[in-house]
Amino acid sequence: METIVLELRAGTGGDDSKLLVKDMAVMYIKAAKNNNLTIVKEHWTPGLISIWITGKKAKEYFKNESGVHSYQRVPPTERSGRVHTSTITIAVLDASEKKEFKLDRSKVTIKYTRSRGKGGQNVNKVESCVQLIHHPTGIVIRSEDSRDREKNEIAAWERLTEKLKKTFDDNITKEKNNDRNGQIGSGERSDKKRTYREKDDRVIDHETEKSASLKQFMRGKLELLIK
Repeated sequence: METIVLELRAGTGGDDSKLLVKDMAVMYIKAAKNNNLTIVKEHWTPGLISIWITGKKAKEYFKNESGVHSYQRVPPTERSGRVHTSTITIAVLDASEKKEFKLDRSKVTIKYTRSRGKGGQNVNKVESCVQLIHHPTGIVIRSEDSRDREKNEIAAWERLTEKLKKTFDDNITKEKNNDRNGQIGSGERSDKKRTYREKDDRVIDHETEKSASLKQFMRGKLELLIK
């Protein structure tokens, strides 16, 4: 089974862009159900909606959706009948495998030294201080709070694990952000992946160079623009 996250964000266009995020989210949910894919979870906030979708070939079906979508229409809030051009951005993120942090102790050197702190003769004569060196990152943890070397060692491993996990989590977040930013670009109208023209009942994909009825497409028929 494959799991993806569709992230829909408001771009240019103010309130209408936020409304379009909701309209497109509804369309994608229809598309998923039309293809026997399962909606695992949804997170709805104004201007940002995330949809977790799982099923066979989920990645393949939605892979062409990432980018800037430019929508030309008379917004529901527009009283003068003027056509607005708004954008939303869509990112398709892989959520199939959740990476877990695991410390490889074989890449850590442990050293025992005398404490440099105060605490009497015993502390300074006995090698109760524990130092851990994580070679892949160069991180060094030194623990000498206790006179008991075993307690210092436990504390040192805990601190090293905590620090490395934070670094691991930060890198995962950075990778996701880089993936997202690479898909959506600046989010401006000029970066459009697809154009929707409500007045003409047309949707045009600028990568596949295909067009289709907007009304049909909004019923969840993404295949109309797939290569």
